[in-house]
Amino acid sequence: MPFIVEASTSDPRLREGYARDNLADYAIAPTRPLACDQVRRYWRSGYWVEVYDQDSKELLAGPTDPDQPLPTYIV
Repeated sequence: MPFIVEASTSDPRLREGYARDNLADYAIAPTRPLACDQVRRYWRSGYWVEVYDQDSKELLAGPTDPDQPLPTYIV
């Protein structure tokens, strides 16, 4: 199952409708370990991070606040 890892400049829960102007970057990770590595990279860079299933578009993890500790289990 491929994952989409999104990095946002602000809390994604606050965006209205389909607004995407806070999306700074995204990556497609083919495996769970690569998705977790990408989450760590974005989080360390100060971004809010969300992980989606690429096929179903289901939110699997996040949003992860860059000002809070990174969860031990990501996806």
